[in-house]
Amino acid sequence: MFDANLKVYGVRKVWRQMQREGFDIARCMVERLEKLVRDRNTAQKIVWRARIVMLAGEGRRAGEIAHRVGKSVLTVRRLRRRYATKGVDGLLKDATRPTGRWSSRLTRRAKSRRLTATIRSLSAGYAESA
Repeated sequence: MFDANLKVYGVRKVWRQMQREGFDIARCMVERLEKLVRDRNTAQKIVWRARIVMLAGEGRRAGEIAHRVGKSVLTVRRLRRRYATKGVDGLLKDATRPTGRWSSRLTRRAKSRRLTATIRSLSAGYAESA
């Protein structure tokens, strides 16, 4: 839809077209997404996230969206789900990830022993090369 009109038109036109095609999206959300895409100071990862949502709003399939934005289908699906649950704010922040597998399991004493062993092996290697 956007590409067919030489990549130029306003929020109202995009919103009305999306309504005609049966997509239930608020006009303010379309406006916010458009601003994110057009703002030159927006981080690129947020721009492509917004583009994914806008293309999904146009009714495009996940595979087609992934091909157009250069991301995986899994990424497209994940972002669509995040948008559905958290809205535009969900696109602006990175998803939280669990802490490292081993770092959470190691005790303070084990971490200290591991660090000490690493330092000793590095200093021994440095002494041999000198």
